[in-house]
Amino acid sequence: MAQNTSSVHQQAETLREQDKHLEALKLYEEVIFAYQKEKNYSNLIEALGGRCLTYKHLFLLSSDFSFLNLAQHSALSSLEIALNYRLKEKY
Repeated sequence: MAQNTSSVHQQAETLREQDKHLEALKLYEEVIFAYQKEKNYSNLIEALGGRCLTYKHLFLLSSDFSFLNLAQHSALSSLEIALNYRLKEKY
């Protein structure tokens, strides 16, 4: 990544809070990939949580259950990663 992964992650968080959902999701995907490549599973779980919240916001705005499904699966993915890598503080 051209920028530090954690700073891009923070940008995604900021965009989510500004209701710039598509831009936030794009950055979350970048940091999820970068954290996985770095084997930084703790921060990967945090990024999945941010993606979950973004999809939750989209569901609440639109009542489109596909967004709810995406939010739920992001949450489940983060739990499975925490279990697999024994990151007890994350689950």
